[in-house]
Amino acid sequence: MIERFLIRVLLNKKASPIYVVLSTIALSIVLMNTAQQIWGSLTLQFPSIFSVVTVDVLGSAIQPESFLVMAVGLISMVTIHIFMTKMKFGTSMRAAAMNPLAASCVGINVGRTTGITWAMAAALAGLAGILLGPVQGVSLGMGTMIGLKGFAAAVIGGYGNMYGAILGGLIIGFCETFVAAYVTSSYKDFIVFFILILVMIFMPRGIFKAKVYDR
Repeated sequence: MIERFLIRVLLNKKASPIYVVLSTIALSIVLMNTAQQIWGSLTLQFPSIFSVVTVDVLGSAIQPESFLVMAVGLISMVTIHIFMTKMKFGTSMRAAAMNPLAASCVGINVGRTTGITWAMAAALAGLAGILLGPVQGVSLGMGTMIGLKGFAAAVIGGYGNMYGAILGGLIIGFCETFVAAYVTSSYKDFIVFFILILVMIFMPRGIFKAKVYDR
């Protein structure tokens, strides 16, 4: 529905990509405030998936849900890779993203492709929410910092490059963990955006040097 009644309208009006991004941010604020009026703003505890509370790994107590997050994340990445590179519709999605006009000229239904792309993104976001619920609880803003760090990972790796986003996510995760363990957890979020600023200054196209397509 978001794609059909918001994104597609803006794209049909030839709106700049930045306006599309801003519209989704504005919509998220509206949805969050609406949800707050209905359910309140308290952080709720999501039921644990496993009966075991923690697992000891090299002297550290880790929630078993964390391993589930990593496993499902890895499976999702591999599945998306196969879908985007080996399947006809995945190739159509990449073509439509690179050049909608050329894609439509060779018979690709760009509107349907864009709609399914947004549906897949929403499904993955929902899956991430389900996996993170037992780890950090459920609240209105549970996806805000995760989304910002995901954006930072994409920029660090090379915006638009799936493999760059994976590498950027690993870099952010390791840096956060080491700073929290050996310095202080107060700087855990700071280091993420500090790295992002450095990358934007010295490597604006990211580690994988993302290509910019002129539409």
